[in-house]
Formats: sequence, structure tokens, C-alpha cells
Amino acid sequence: MSEPDEQTKLDRTENPETASQDVQGMPEDMADVMRGMPPQVVKAMMTSFTMGPLPNPIMDKINEEHISKALGLASQAVENNYKLDNREIDIKSSNRWFALAVLAIILGVLVALVIVLQDKPDVLLPTITGLVGLGAGALGGYGYGKSKADS
Repeated sequence: MSEPDEQTKLDRTENPETASQDVQGMPEDMADVMRGMPPQVVKAMMTSFTMGPLPNPIMDKINEEHISKALGLASQAVENNYKLDNREIDIKSSNRWFALAVLAIILGVLVALVIVLQDKPDVLLPTITGLVGLGAGALGGYGYGKSKADS
């Protein structure tokens, strides 16, 4: 018979500060009665008295360590995004230099063709026309593909 009494003693709130937090906002006589009850019963009664949606049970489990960890992860994500943005700027810059080099090579080849074939207009005109058409088609295809990728 002593076991239920011991269990009741263990279930009751011993700390008066915690007991007063459990029954906040209640009339004093009702709070006195509830302080003598086990915490599980007090919690169930307080839940039944609340209006509106029930609080999220996970919120009771979150502590300072979880919040510190979440802030640390957010800070790390911001730092990683900053590094990624800087890397993308470097890649775009190198792509621009590569495109400029390719354009210079193509213009060099065209100038060389014109110089070499300047005495043969019957070969020069179709060659330049074909190369300009090839370049226009390549640029048009690039623009069409880019517009498809953007949408």
C-alpha cells in the first residue's frame, strides 16, 4: 500500500515555482487545489481549458542548444552561399575571357582567309558567305536554347 503513496508523492509537483507556473492565470482557490494534483493531471486540465489550437508538442522539447545549433547552421549556410556566389562570379569572368579568345581566333581566321584568297573572288565569296551563315546559325541556336532554358 505504500507504493501508490510513494508514486503519488513522486507525481506531485514539489517545486512551488514550477507549481505556480503550471497554474498561471487561474483563480487562487482553484490553483491551490491544482497544486496538490499530479503534474500529468494538471497538464491535461490546463490543455482542456485552453482555447484555440493545441500547442505544438515539439516546442516543449526545443532548448537553447537546439536554437544555438540552428543559428550556427544558418550562419554556415549564409557563408557557403557567399562563397558560392563569389565562385560563380569567377566562372562568369573566365567564361567571358574564353568567349573573347574564341571571337579573336574566328576573326583571325576570317582575316587570314581574305588575305590568302583575295586574288580568287570566285572561291572567297562562297567561303565567307558559308562561314557567316554558319556563325549566324550558331548564334541563333545559342539564343534559342538560352530562351528555352530561361522559360
